[in-house]
Amino acid sequence: MKSVSLLLLVCLCARELGSTKLNNGVLRTIVKDFQKAKEGNRNQFSFLIALNPEQCLGQQKILYLSNGTNTSPPKIANSLNEFREPLNYLAVYPDSGKQCSEFKILFQDRDGKLTSEWFAEKINALSAGGCVIFYTTNTPCTEKCFSGKWMDISCPLLFRPFRDWKSEGQHPIHKYFVYTQVYSCDENNTNVIIQGFNRLNAPGNFLFRKCEENKACEKCARENNYCVK
Repeated sequence: MKSVSLLLLVCLCARELGSTKLNNGVLRTIVKDFQKAKEGNRNQFSFLIALNPEQCLGQQKILYLSNGTNTSPPKIANSLNEFREPLNYLAVYPDSGKQCSEFKILFQDRDGKLTSEWFAEKINALSAGGCVIFYTTNTPCTEKCFSGKWMDISCPLLFRPFRDWKSEGQHPIHKYFVYTQVYSCDENNTNVIIQGFNRLNAPGNFLFRKCEENKACEKCARENNYCVK
């Protein structure tokens, strides 16, 4: 009887680890760590981070790796070139009036390919599954990033490497789109923001969270307008 109970426990633990869904407390900690790392009033930034299954579930310490070094809090840079392998995250500020932080991670080139593709090739965290978090402080602006035009970030977020990170299979990888607040210039354009999130809401694609300061992260979905309203 004892051996049967032990076997059941092992199976349950393996099943939980295989799920790789992100623990809400882990997400809250990561967002807070980056908020602590920001410089002065530079409130807008974006980051992309990959976690192994144990880290997703809160069973292993979160590491912020760049150039093979773990730093805590993580760093937020002006240029993505400051991040080199071994690494598990990228984090940048926007170039005021030129490029938003989301655009820099998703559209800039690195060694002849999109930075996100370069990132996917350099990380080791997802070899056994895990989770990926794409974060931006404000919701993507409707003038550019959720415009439906060529600079719309929905396009790269629906293609490689993101489309290859799948939530089913032997080593599932769950993807999360996380933000803190509605962009102040778009408070009257919430329907356009919702349309942008709808484009990312295909089955097996992104899960959505809103992480406001000093609050637990909210689960967001089509049913609650992605926490926008």
